[in-house]
Amino acid sequence: MKKLILFTLLTAIFVSCMGPRGYDGKDGLLSVWKVIELPVNTNDWVAYPNNSNVGYYSVSFNVPEITENIFLDGVILCYLFYDGRQIILPSVRHYQDGSFLWTQTIDFEYWKGGLEIFVTNSDFYYPERPASMLFVLQILY
Repeated sequence: MKKLILFTLLTAIFVSCMGPRGYDGKDGLLSVWKVIELPVNTNDWVAYPNNSNVGYYSVSFNVPEITENIFLDGVILCYLFYDGRQIILPSVRHYQDGSFLWTQTIDFEYWKGGLEIFVTNSDFYYPERPASMLFVLQILY
């Protein structure tokens, strides 16, 4: 009985000290998170036209932390930090202004060394640029 209690205690201590981990695909486990804040001002958004309307807005970032290894074997999460909350991307929100309905989608894509964030309204109508936003990028490697 004492051996069982000792084994259980040692196992609990060992496991509690490990922290969050990911597999690197090569030689073992890793437990490193990199957090990067990506602030976007209203004037940073670039419009991409679709016929006579704006199709979407986007902003690009150089992110040298997205290496070849991260791109192939890592985990990248992007959040919109808004009103004391973190909203994981993609974010799809529905809005109504009187009888006018639309959906706004905020999503992202990444590549080795960079990342682009998109804002698209379902009606492709943009009376003004998207607001300033703060994004948080989390990289596990």
